[in-house]
Amino acid sequence: MQEADHRNPAQLLWDAPIAMAITENRCILDVNRAFCSLMGYSKEELCNQSIRLLYQSDEEYERVGRIKFAVIAEKGWADVETRWRTRDGEVKEILATSSQLATDGAASRVFVVVRDISKRKAAERELAVQSSRWFELFADSPEGIVLLAPNFTVITANSEFCRMFGYTAEQLIGVRSIDLIIPPDRQEEMQAALERLQRGETVRIEHTVRRTRDGRLLPVSIVSKPIHVDGDSIGYYGIYRDITERVTAEQEIRRSLQEKEVLLKEIHHRVKNNLNIIISLLSLQQAAHAEPALQEPLELAKARVHSMAMIHELLYRARSLAQVPFRQYIEDLVHHLGSAYGVIGRNVEVRLDVEDVSFDINTAVPAGLLVNEIIVNSIKHAFPDGRGGEIAVELHEREDGYLLQIGDNGVGPPPGFKMESARSVGMELIRGLSAQLGAQLSWDFQNGTEYRLLVPRRARTRTSEVV
Repeated sequence: MQEADHRNPAQLLWDAPIAMAITENRCILDVNRAFCSLMGYSKEELCNQSIRLLYQSDEEYERVGRIKFAVIAEKGWADVETRWRTRDGEVKEILATSSQLATDGAASRVFVVVRDISKRKAAERELAVQSSRWFELFADSPEGIVLLAPNFTVITANSEFCRMFGYTAEQLIGVRSIDLIIPPDRQEEMQAALERLQRGETVRIEHTVRRTRDGRLLPVSIVSKPIHVDGDSIGYYGIYRDITERVTAEQEIRRSLQEKEVLLKEIHHRVKNNLNIIISLLSLQQAAHAEPALQEPLELAKARVHSMAMIHELLYRARSLAQVPFRQYIEDLVHHLGSAYGVIGRNVEVRLDVEDVSFDINTAVPAGLLVNEIIVNSIKHAFPDGRGGEIAVELHEREDGYLLQIGDNGVGPPPGFKMESARSVGMELIRGLSAQLGAQLSWDFQNGTEYRLLVPRRARTRTSEVV
C-alpha cells in the first residue's frame, strides 16, 4: 500500500503541478509554485497584488470580471479564456477555472486553477485558417462540388454546383441529388457508378449529361470518389465540370470538318471531270488526225491521264480523303485497260496478288502512273501477233516498305535493250516516277519482263518534272 501524504494542505497546494491561486475581491492572496513558474513572478511579487497585474489591458480585466462573477453567481464556478502577460512580457493564452470559496459581506474569495492553452489555441487558429482556406477552395471553386452522405443524400454543395443545376443549397441538403439530376436514359450509368463508389472505387465519366431544375440537359464531366476517415467510408464527393463550351466547340469542329470534306470531295470530283475533259479533247484530236504516227502517242496520253483521274474518282467515293485504297485502284485500272485495249481476258490474263493497302495522294498518283505505264507496255509489246500470256501484279507490305512487282511472260525487250539508258517516254516515266517515290527500282528481262519497286513505308515524294 502507498504511504499517506502527511504534508499539510498549504504544502500540497504549493507542490501541485497545476497552477493555482486564491484571490479575494480580485486581489491575490496565495499562489503555488506552478503558478509562479507559469507567470515568471515570485510568490512575494504576486501576493497582495491586484490580479490586474497579469492582464494586458483594463478592458480585458473588466470583461473577464463581468463574465466570471456572473457565471459564478449562477453556477458556483466559471471557465474563462483570456490572455495574461508574464513577468518578461510574453503573452500566454490561459483557461482560468474559478470556484467561489466563501462570501463574507462584500468580500468574495475565489479559488482559481490556471492552464496554459497557448499551444492549443495556436493549433485551433491554424486549423481555422486551413479550414477557411479549404472552405474558400470549396465554395469558390470553378467546378461544381457536392458532398454526399453514405446514403447519397446531399450534405452540402458549393455555389457553382447550385448555379449549374439551378438549385439553392437549402433545396439540395438532405435530398438524393441523383433523384434530381439524373435523366431517365442515364439510370444504368448512374447505378453502375453507385456500385463502383460503394466498392471504394473512383468513378470518372468524361462526357455525359445531367438534368437541371428547368429540365435542360447539361453536358458535364464527373469525378466521384469515396471519403475515408480511419479506413471507413463516411460519404462521397462529386466534382462536376460544365463542358457545354467544349461540346459546342467539338460540334463546330465536326461541322467545319464535314464542310471541308464536302469541299474536298467536290474538288476531287471537279479535278476528275477536268481530266476527263482532257481525255475527250485527246479523243477529238485522234479523230481529227488519222495518221498512225499520232494515234499511239495520243492513246498513251489518254491512258496516263485516265490513271490520274481514277485516283480522284476513288478519293471522291472513299470515306477517307487522305488515303487511296490502292488494291481497289489497281483492280479498277486493270478493268479499264482491258476494256480500252480489248486483249485482257481474251488471250492475255491478268493475275493480281495485291494486299489491301492505302497510299496518300502524293504516293498514289506516281504509283498509279507507274502501274499504268508498265501494264500498258506489256499489253502493247509483250504479246505480238495475238500471242497469249499472263501479266502479274503483286503488292505486299513489308517491314521496310511496300514491294510492288509488275511483269509478264511475254517476249521481253529487243536484244541490246538497256533500261538505264532507254530514252523512250515510257522508260523515262518509269525511272522518273520511281525516283519521285524514293523507290528502289530493279528489273529482270530473262523470262519476259519484270519490274520490282520497293516503295518506302513513309514514302516522301519529291518534286519532279515527270508529273
